[in-house]
Amino acid sequence: MRMKNRLSIIKSAAAIIALLMAASAFSACSGGDASKEESSEASSQSSQKSGYSDFTLPTVPSDFSLDDLQSMIPDSVPKEIAELFPDFDWSYITELKKLVFGGEVDEETGDVTFDTTVLFDFDSAELTEKGKEDLKKFLDIYVPRVLSDKNKPKLKQIIVEGHTDTTGSHEYNQKLSENRAKAVVKYSIEQYPELKPYIISKGYSYDRPIRNKDGSVNAEESRRVVFKVEAKE
Repeated sequence: MRMKNRLSIIKSAAAIIALLMAASAFSACSGGDASKEESSEASSQSSQKSGYSDFTLPTVPSDFSLDDLQSMIPDSVPKEIAELFPDFDWSYITELKKLVFGGEVDEETGDVTFDTTVLFDFDSAELTEKGKEDLKKFLDIYVPRVLSDKNKPKLKQIIVEGHTDTTGSHEYNQKLSENRAKAVVKYSIEQYPELKPYIISKGYSYDRPIRNKDGSVNAEESRRVVFKVEAKE
């Protein structure tokens, strides 16, 4: 997903910045004009040998932080979904990217996925207190935006999907996935009654697993609850 790619870029850039800052600090502490001249001469010779004599490392401010790096990411709704439903306000995607709430938002689809271990205990369809807290954080941003005056006329429905891994029978997991999705819908309506005309639940047992690159089932990622927004075309 594009969001994961961005996070990977942030981590890589952060590592590079950390190395540059460490190199800068080492240079500042090495002391003496002679050592600086030797370092400069060695650097020049190295650059000439490598063929990059014009290359210089960028200057990194001493107070540069990861927050500064995060701020470089554009706060914009993905082009694909914005073009697909141009009249629908997808601003919750941008807001949820900044929130730590136990879920993950897919920038390309607007889907929000919760690992079920965040919401439920093992083999249970009863929300944990921590699960309720994380859902509340999410709903406080999600609902006002999805049900805004601008969006309501264009909103078809909100689907809460329950998914399991492949452990156990299909019938057992079907019931578990349905009950978990229903529990999330029930809690969501308790917090925001205005959701009732729009939100529904569906259980898929292990019919839609998340797979690894080798085709095997990723059990951990398969156990999930997903919020999907359907806008009218």
